[in-house]
Amino acid sequence: TFAYDELLKFPQRFESLSQSAGARFYILLIPSRSMVFRRFINPDMKHSPPEEFFAKRGLPYHPELLDFERSWRKLIHICSQLKNTTCIDALPAARELGENFFYPEDDHPSVKGQQVLAELLENNRQFQQ
Repeated sequence: TFAYDELLKFPQRFESLSQSAGARFYILLIPSRSMVFRRFINPDMKHSPPEEFFAKRGLPYHPELLDFERSWRKLIHICSQLKNTTCIDALPAARELGENFFYPEDDHPSVKGQQVLAELLENNRQFQQ
Protein backbone atom coordinates (compact mmCIF):
# COMPACT_ATOMS: atom_id res chain seq x y z
CA THR A 1 0.00 0.00 0.00
CA PHE A 2 1.03 3.59 -0.51
CA ALA A 3 1.12 4.49 3.20
CA TYR A 4 3.23 1.46 4.05
CA ASP A 5 5.65 2.17 1.19
CA GLU A 6 6.02 5.75 2.40
CA LEU A 7 6.67 4.59 5.95
CA LEU A 8 9.44 2.31 4.77
CA LYS A 9 11.31 5.28 3.26
CA PHE A 10 12.03 6.69 6.71
CA PRO A 11 15.00 4.43 7.49
CA GLN A 12 16.60 5.51 4.21
CA ARG A 13 16.01 9.18 5.01
CA PHE A 14 17.44 8.85 8.51
CA GLU A 15 20.44 6.97 7.19
CA SER A 16 21.10 9.80 4.75
CA LEU A 17 20.75 12.44 7.47
CA SER A 18 23.07 10.62 9.87
CA GLN A 19 25.61 10.02 7.11
CA SER A 20 25.69 13.73 6.27
CA ALA A 21 26.35 14.43 9.97
CA GLY A 22 29.18 11.88 10.05
CA ALA A 23 27.23 9.55 12.34
CA ARG A 24 26.02 6.00 12.10
CA PHE A 25 22.30 5.27 12.32
CA TYR A 26 20.97 2.45 14.50
CA ILE A 27 17.50 0.94 14.43
CA LEU A 28 16.36 -1.17 17.34
CA LEU A 29 13.36 -3.21 16.19
CA ILE A 30 11.15 -3.82 19.23
CA PRO A 31 8.26 -6.23 18.66
CA SER A 32 4.72 -5.91 19.96
CA ARG A 33 3.17 -8.51 22.23
CA SER A 34 1.06 -9.76 19.30
CA MET A 35 4.22 -10.24 17.24
CA VAL A 36 6.02 -12.12 20.00
CA PHE A 37 3.14 -14.53 20.64
CA ARG A 38 1.72 -14.61 17.09
CA ARG A 39 -1.76 -13.82 18.41
CA PHE A 40 -3.99 -10.81 18.68
CA ILE A 41 -4.00 -9.22 22.11
CA ASN A 42 -7.18 -7.70 23.57
CA PRO A 43 -7.04 -4.23 25.16
CA ASP A 44 -7.14 -5.92 28.57
CA MET A 45 -3.84 -7.63 27.57
CA LYS A 46 -5.34 -11.11 27.38
CA HIS A 47 -4.52 -13.38 24.48
CA SER A 48 -7.34 -13.50 22.00
CA PRO A 49 -7.75 -16.14 19.32
CA PRO A 50 -7.84 -14.40 15.93
CA GLU A 51 -11.33 -15.69 15.12
CA GLU A 52 -12.66 -14.09 18.32
CA PHE A 53 -10.84 -10.84 17.59
CA PHE A 54 -12.40 -10.59 14.12
CA ALA A 55 -15.89 -11.74 15.19
CA LYS A 56 -16.13 -9.09 17.94
CA ARG A 57 -15.47 -6.45 15.29
CA GLY A 58 -17.83 -7.91 12.70
CA LEU A 59 -14.97 -8.63 10.33
CA PRO A 60 -14.48 -11.68 8.12
CA TYR A 61 -11.86 -14.10 9.35
CA HIS A 62 -9.41 -15.54 6.80
CA PRO A 63 -6.75 -17.51 8.69
CA GLU A 64 -4.84 -18.20 5.49
CA LEU A 65 -4.18 -14.47 5.21
CA LEU A 66 -2.83 -14.00 8.75
CA ASP A 67 0.89 -13.47 8.86
CA PHE A 68 2.04 -11.81 12.06
CA GLU A 69 5.61 -11.47 10.81
CA ARG A 70 4.99 -10.05 7.31
CA SER A 71 5.72 -6.44 8.27
CA TRP A 72 8.68 -7.56 10.36
CA ARG A 73 10.22 -9.42 7.42
CA LYS A 74 9.78 -6.32 5.26
CA LEU A 75 11.57 -4.20 7.85
CA ILE A 76 14.40 -6.73 8.13
CA HIS A 77 14.69 -6.75 4.33
CA ILE A 78 14.88 -2.96 4.19
CA CYS A 79 17.47 -2.96 6.97
CA SER A 80 19.58 -5.41 4.99
CA GLN A 81 19.70 -2.94 2.11
CA LEU A 82 20.94 -0.02 4.22
CA LYS A 83 24.71 0.28 3.99
CA ASN A 84 25.45 2.62 6.90
CA THR A 85 22.75 1.57 9.31
CA THR A 86 22.78 -1.16 11.90
CA CYS A 87 19.46 -2.84 12.61
CA ILE A 88 19.10 -4.83 15.78
CA ASP A 89 16.27 -7.37 15.82
CA ALA A 90 14.86 -7.81 19.33
CA LEU A 91 12.20 -10.36 18.34
CA PRO A 92 14.24 -13.51 19.17
CA ALA A 93 15.21 -12.11 22.58
CA ALA A 94 11.62 -11.05 23.31
CA ARG A 95 10.33 -14.51 22.41
CA GLU A 96 12.96 -16.11 24.63
CA LEU A 97 11.94 -13.96 27.60
CA GLY A 98 8.21 -14.45 26.88
CA GLU A 99 5.63 -12.66 29.01
CA ASN A 100 8.40 -11.20 31.19
CA PHE A 101 9.46 -9.04 28.25
CA PHE A 102 6.34 -6.87 28.70
CA TYR A 103 4.60 -5.07 31.52
CA PRO A 104 1.46 -7.07 32.38
CA GLU A 105 -0.86 -4.12 31.80
CA ASP A 106 0.38 -2.86 28.44
CA ASP A 107 2.50 -3.50 25.36
CA HIS A 108 5.67 -1.75 26.55
CA PRO A 109 8.85 -3.59 27.53
CA SER A 110 9.10 -4.22 31.26
CA VAL A 111 12.18 -3.39 33.30
CA LYS A 112 13.52 -6.86 32.43
CA GLY A 113 12.56 -6.30 28.77
CA GLN A 114 14.41 -2.99 28.79
CA GLN A 115 17.46 -4.70 30.28
CA VAL A 116 17.38 -7.21 27.44
CA LEU A 117 17.14 -4.38 24.89
CA ALA A 118 20.08 -2.60 26.55
CA GLU A 119 22.12 -5.81 26.40
CA LEU A 120 21.34 -6.18 22.70
CA LEU A 121 22.68 -2.68 22.11
CA GLU A 122 25.69 -3.23 24.33
CA ASN A 123 26.55 -6.54 22.68
CA ASN A 124 26.30 -5.15 19.17
CA ARG A 125 29.91 -4.95 17.97
CA GLN A 126 29.31 -2.11 15.56
CA PHE A 127 27.62 -0.14 18.35
CA GLN A 128 30.85 -0.21 20.33
CA GLN A 129 32.97 1.26 17.52
